[in-house]
Amino acid sequence: MGPPFLMNQTRTMIVPNAAEMESLGERIASLMAPGDCICLDGELGSGKTCLVRGIARGLGCDERSVSSPTFVSMQSYQGRDVRLVHIDAYRMQSAAECASIGLEELLATSDTVIAVEWSTRVRTAFPKQCLCIHIEHVAEGRFVTIHDERSTAI
Repeated sequence: MGPPFLMNQTRTMIVPNAAEMESLGERIASLMAPGDCICLDGELGSGKTCLVRGIARGLGCDERSVSSPTFVSMQSYQGRDVRLVHIDAYRMQSAAECASIGLEELLATSDTVIAVEWSTRVRTAFPKQCLCIHIEHVAEGRFVTIHDERSTAI
């Protein structure tokens, strides 16, 4: 899969299929720590939820229960040592709406990794230092851009 991600640097890659997207999610999960936030963006059907499924598996959650939380805004999955909170901001109009799902409390917990789809809609509600992932459709599969804004490298 290439060299490790580097703090405050951007890494790009082509992910050819869903199985590889889930594998990338597992790799990302192995480098996450409680309190980390993952901001995911990309068009409909680009693979955001597929990536979260891999992250869930990597954190020890039951990945079979992972689905897009579009109509409920948030799902929570218990892993081995951390809880994965999966937020879908597609229907949210502003960062203020994040308060209605208890985002401030979630960000204050010490046992949670947060993954938010459609994060650009509510980006100001999340910490400045996130792992930001953008996914695009390309002929070869998906073009994934990862930028680590966190203070520690993965």
